[in-house]
Amino acid sequence: MLTHSRTPAPGRGVRLATRLTRITRLLRSHDVDAALNESPRRSTIGRAAPASAEAIESFNRRYARRVLGHGATVAIISDGWDRGDAAQMRHAIARLQRSCHRLIWMNPLMGAPGYEPLTLGLQAALPFVDD
Repeated sequence: MLTHSRTPAPGRGVRLATRLTRITRLLRSHDVDAALNESPRRSTIGRAAPASAEAIESFNRRYARRVLGHGATVAIISDGWDRGDAAQMRHAIARLQRSCHRLIWMNPLMGAPGYEPLTLGLQAALPFVDD
């Protein structure tokens, strides 16, 4: 999850998988590819995982008030294959959307022919996504 504000404050980054990992310092290198490649090594989990409702709730509790003011845009990069509770995802993503100016969900599968968002978690989240 990446955030960007319209104010001069720097953007912030959090690797959102089954847990949160701050990657703000990695993003300061101005090499986004290197930062995203390095982030799994800094994570407390061994591999990438879908954005889970629990991780979004954790972000809402720990970071949202600090980093989402002043017109922040949030970008979630995830395939949406969350296997958690759809109602929990709906609640978490709705709160996140209310806390930011714009919520963007970038799904690498969307460009595939015949792709449909079939997971309940993604279906619960999409009504709250701006782009």
